[in-house]
This record gives sequence, structure tokens and C-alpha cells, in this order.
Amino acid sequence: MTTRPPPPSYDALLAEAMTQVPGLCPEWTDHNPSDPGIALVELLAHLTEMLLYQARQVPEDNLRALLQLARGAAWPFPPGQPLESSIDETLRAVRETYRAVTAADYVALIAGPWPRSPEARALKESQAIRRAHVLVERDLSRVGAELGPAPGHVSVIVVPDAAPGARRPAPSPALIAALAAFLEPRRLLSVHNHVVAASYLKVGVSARVYLRDDAEAERTGPAFRLSFGTCSTR
Repeated sequence: MTTRPPPPSYDALLAEAMTQVPGLCPEWTDHNPSDPGIALVELLAHLTEMLLYQARQVPEDNLRALLQLARGAAWPFPPGQPLESSIDETLRAVRETYRAVTAADYVALIAGPWPRSPEARALKESQAIRRAHVLVERDLSRVGAELGPAPGHVSVIVVPDAAPGARRPAPSPALIAALAAFLEPRRLLSVHNHVVAASYLKVGVSARVYLRDDAEAERTGPAFRLSFGTCSTR
């Protein structure tokens, strides 16, 4: 039998609830036992203690069977691992985002589970993604269709991690294929995913600099002195 830590007692539950009252409700200042709110908190602490006690009466064999059901028949129960650790690990796995529904879900999947996925580990090159941007109802995989709406299509634009100084990093076909395979089972049934490389646009920037009346023109640099000289503040 695995030794499990005892559940929190009534006094511990009540103390934890009372420490949160000032932050959640600062105007509630009457904490005497006669206050109806305090009586309600005490009742909830008592009910919580009862539920925790009842939950711990489930036999370990039943808990192991429930874990096996939640993780799948192919999941091997870790030998020697405490039952509580297996439960915590299972809860984290269940709460982890799997299905991509919103644009934020796609970005979270690429930033989180993607580097640990079998598709990413199978790559011979770096699988790190520096940035991912998602366009909903856009099909960027076909030239000429990127400007028109495409209901049911989601385009994921990725910029891979590259060496410092790389001007236009682009993902390789292997990286695009692996990321598309990773996202395929996570999409909604009615959605078509497209993983594409980022398109770079050359941008020029011009600026007009005006020096203050009391500025030292010789300290602004030869280029500014040559182009603009000294002007009044506008």
C-alpha cells in the first residue's frame, strides 16, 4: 500500500479560507463566529473535510484502474512510482491543451507541446520556432488566394529559430511537414490547416530631425549636420 499524506483538516481548511477573505472582500471586517458569512465558511469547510475523507476511501486498485482508463490501455503504469505522483501526472496531462480551437491555441501548442512531440524529435534539424502567427479563414498555401476569405481554413505562419544575423530565416520543407503532421490530429474536423513560411517585405524608413535651439549641432553626427543643419523646434 502507498502511504498517502493526510487530507487537510477542518481547522486547516477554515484557516486557509479566512486568509483569503481580506483580499477577496476587504469590506468584510466582521470575522466573529456570530457573523452569518463566517458561519457559512465554517459550514463549507466542514463539508469539504467530509468530501475529502470520503474520496480517500476509494481503494487503490480502483484508482489504478481509473488512471489506466484515463491514460489509455497502452499506457504502462510506472513501476515504483507513488500513486499520488501518478495521479498528479495524469491530471496535468488531462489539463494540457490538446485541441486547437482558437488562434491562441495554435500558438500555445507550438510554444508548449510541439518541441516535445515525436514529430519534432524525429527532425534532424532544429525544430525550434521563434515566432508563430495564425490567420483564421485564410488559405496562404495557394498563390493568389491569400487575400480572399477562406472559411474553414487556418494558416499558421512560422519563423524558425536561426543563427544570429540571419536576415530572412525560413523553415525547411521537413520542418513544415513535421509541424503540419503535429497539428493535423489537433484540428477541428471542419478545419483545414496550412503551415507556411513567413513572407518578408522590405520596408524603408525615413525621418526628419529637428534640433532644439540650444542643441549642440556638432554632437549630432556628420549625417545629421549635412542633411538638416540646425532648425528651430517645431
